[in-house]
Amino acid sequence: MLSARRRRRSSEPSPLSSQTLKKYREYISDSDTSSIMSNQQSFSSPPNHHMHPTNPHMQNSQIAYGTGMIPTNFSTPASMASLPLPSQTFMPQSSLSDFDIQRLATAVKNMMASEITNMIKDTLNKEIRQLVDVHVAKETASMQQTMETLASKNKELERRVDELEAYSRKNLIRISGVGEEEKDTGEALIKIAEKLNIPITASDIEVSHRVGPVNSSRPRQIIARIKNYDLRHRLLKNSKKLRSVSGMTGIHINQELSKARGKLAYHARQLLREKKIKGTFVWDGRVIIVDHNDVKHTIQSVDDIMNIVDGLGTGSDT
Repeated sequence: MLSARRRRRSSEPSPLSSQTLKKYREYISDSDTSSIMSNQQSFSSPPNHHMHPTNPHMQNSQIAYGTGMIPTNFSTPASMASLPLPSQTFMPQSSLSDFDIQRLATAVKNMMASEITNMIKDTLNKEIRQLVDVHVAKETASMQQTMETLASKNKELERRVDELEAYSRKNLIRISGVGEEEKDTGEALIKIAEKLNIPITASDIEVSHRVGPVNSSRPRQIIARIKNYDLRHRLLKNSKKLRSVSGMTGIHINQELSKARGKLAYHARQLLREKKIKGTFVWDGRVIIVDHNDVKHTIQSVDDIMNIVDGLGTGSDT
């Protein structure tokens, strides 16, 4: 029985001592570390297909990676298989010559210069147009204001001149309808005054004469200046009586008006014929119209007449 036990013990492997087990583990650990380091170097260093400097027979069977040598049939661990392989980078090479580059640079320079020139021209033209428009607008406004001022001043001057002319004609009368056979215009005026029972002498007449060219169809009018203003006023006031005096039909005595007021009197008579006003007359050099409401208006311009006709009533009431 004792021999059987001895045989059984000799057939079983004896357990490793602790020191032997420790050395075995260190060996395994160093081997794994070297294997992993060799695999990492294989992916970080480019392959060298040349012969090993110390072993000229090592060509295709082994490949030198860095400082270690790994067989060609080395299998990549599964944990390293997903890493990307290094790729060789190729730099593009230019086929343009220096002459071509110079031509391109010149073309780009000319194109940019042309565009910049056009931009500058457009900008300058725009600025110039704006400045011109502003200047023209200012000048136009200034000229318009000047014209309005001058027009207002001219109108005022015309009014003053008309007043002076009317004042200078204050003692004048105009007689129409006296035949050309009456050569002495002063004597003709005295005869007319006698028919109106107004005593007048040659000394009361400062001057008298006919005006206008000779007309065979009708006699020329007579203008006379009366020295006494009251005498002139009586002649004008009683002139309507001549319509009923024998031999005096067709003779009229009127006030001598300035050219501007004569036109106003003419327009007023036209409106009377058209029945747009009720009446019109001239008194002391002023043209007066009567509307259909029996309101009298002194007229100083054609606009006054039209305003009154249109019902605006801008004329001066008397």
